Parts: sequence; structure tokens; C-alpha cells
Amino acid sequence: MTYVPEKPPARLYKYQPFSERTLTALKSRTLYFARPSSFNDPYDFSVPVRVADISMDDCIQLLKGKIGGSWDGVHGDRRYVDEDGKPTEFLRQTVKNSGIDAFRAKLRESYLNRGVTCFSEAPDDTLLWSHYGGGHRGISLEFDTSRPVLSRLHKVRYTDEIPMFNVVDELLNDSPLFMCMLLTKAACWSYEREWRAIHIEAEKEYCYGVDALTGVYLGARLTDAEVDLIGHVLHGFPTKLYKMRRGNGSLRLEAIEVQYTPYKAPGSAL
Repeated sequence: MTYVPEKPPARLYKYQPFSERTLTALKSRTLYFARPSSFNDPYDFSVPVRVADISMDDCIQLLKGKIGGSWDGVHGDRRYVDEDGKPTEFLRQTVKNSGIDAFRAKLRESYLNRGVTCFSEAPDDTLLWSHYGGGHRGISLEFDTSRPVLSRLHKVRYTDEIPMFNVVDELLNDSPLFMCMLLTKAACWSYEREWRAIHIEAEKEYCYGVDALTGVYLGARLTDAEVDLIGHVLHGFPTKLYKMRRGNGSLRLEAIEVQYTPYKAPGSAL
């Protein structure tokens, strides 16, 4: 399994429940990067690994002067290199065990310290509205992925197979297989069609420009008062508003563009 970066679609969507925190973030135009440990999938960012067998050819690559740090002095140690300069079985086993430990340490560090914010390709998925959009009483934010704040997006892969990695690739190249571990989820989550922005720090908020938010989709069960609050927050900005509803003759959701008109009390100068 290898990690190959992909270009995201022009628009991605972030589902959120209706809450004070959601309104505050909408007003301040901020995205929150959470710790993976707060996700609803306890196995997210902590999937198990399979380690490919280390060959003698892999060990030879390590002996070509590309290793350092704790590996300094390997060439002069007969436990690792025989009199002909060839790797020994002891070196092969040491590389395998050390690589596994280093990789697991990386995973633990990422699980604890990385900040992540998640998006979906779909604005009209009933399950997403149910699970992340407050039971259809939340909102979905539509983002323009060409904006700088979303310049480093990664697509989630879905599989029920445990990823396999090569220890030598990881030691020599900081292998992109590491990214595969951060972006792999069980196949049952595939309906999310998820993309992730990953930051080195967790529990941080980052601002996005006014033009980055191109639309806000209103859940089908939002009350008029809740819609009014969202409209007030967005009033004067170039963000389009859409209302979700069940399609005619269909069980699928569809989005209808709506216009927000601020309430004007009798005699008001507004």
C-alpha cells in the first residue's frame, strides 16, 4: 500500500451541529483542528500494521552510507556486517525490530499531537446529516479548496485490510506509507467520502478568508429562529445559503438556494 497525493474536488463540505460554538466559529471564520483521540471512531489514527519481511537486499541499501544516528558504527561491527562487508542475519532482525518500534512511536506521536479537521465530498448525504449535522438540525459549510487554508488536503482510503509497510522504506525515506496510516479507515466508513487537513499542532483554530466559504447548507430540521441567527451571522458576506429538503418523488436530499432577508420591525430605520 502506498500513499499517492490526489487533487481534491473544487468544493468540500464540513458538517456541524447547531451550537454556540458553531455560530462563534462561523462568525470568526475559523476551523478547529481537533485531536484524533476525540473522534467518534476509536480506531481512527491507530490502525494496526503489518510489516513486510526484511530482505538482505533491503539491508544492503541501509549499508550504502544512508544510515546514521544510532546506526553509526554498523560497518565495523561483525554482528551486523561480516568480513566480506555483507549484512548478517542479526542485522536483518535488528532492522526489522527497530523499525517496528520507531514506526509505532511515530503513530503514537501523531495520534496524540496532530491536529485534524475533516471534510466530505457530499453536501447532501442523509447519513452525514444524521451523524454529524445534528440530526438534520445543523449546517454544512461549503469550502473552496483552492484557498490557501485548504492547500494541503489528503483523501481518506477505506479498506478492511491492514496496511503493510516496509521498515527500510521508513528508515531511509520517511516513507509516505506513514501518511497511509493516518488516512486509512475501515470500509464501513466509506460513505463519508472524507478528506482531511492535518496540522502539526492539535486543539488550534485557524482563520480562513471570507471568499473561502462559498456556501452554507441549512439542515432540513432547523427552526426559523435558528435559521435567522445563521442569516444574521452571514449577512453582508458573499456566502450563499441553501436549504436542505427531501426531493420530489425521491428519498434523497436536495439543496435549494434561499435568500436571507433581515427582519425589519415597523418604523425601523434599517
